[in-house]
Amino acid sequence: MAASNARRKAQAQQVRDIYEERKQQGDNFIAIMGDMNDTPDSDPLQPLLGNGGDLRDVFTHQSFNNQGRPGTHGNCTASGKLDYILLSPALWNTVSLGSVERRGAWGGTHGTLWPHFPEVAVAADAASDHVAVWVDLNI
Repeated sequence: MAASNARRKAQAQQVRDIYEERKQQGDNFIAIMGDMNDTPDSDPLQPLLGNGGDLRDVFTHQSFNNQGRPGTHGNCTASGKLDYILLSPALWNTVSLGSVERRGAWGGTHGTLWPHFPEVAVAADAASDHVAVWVDLNI
C-alpha cells in the first residue's frame, strides 16, 4: 500500500507540474479530470488538492448539485469520492451548473439508492461502478 500511495503521489505531482507549466505559458482555462482512485483528503492527492495549489474540485462549487451523495463510486458515500473535475481559477469562474449522472450505475444491494435508466434492471446491467461527473461552463 505504501508503495502504491507513493507512486500515485508522484503521478499527482507530475500532473501538478504540467499544470503549473501550462499556467506559466499563459493557459488560463485548465481542467484535470478523471478517476483519481483516492478521496480528497488523501496524501496522494495533496499535490493536486493541497500544497498551496489553486485547483478546485467542481463538487465544491456553489452551482454543483451532488444530489445528496458526496461520492462517485459504489454507493456514492464520502469514502467513495474518487472521480474529479479539477478546475483552474479562471475556469472555476465560468461554472454555471454541474452534477452527477447516476442512472447508469447501481446503488445499494437492491439498487434503491437512486433512479436508473430502464435498461438498468439489475447490478449486472450497470454501465459502471462509477457515476459520471459533469459541468457546464460559460466560456
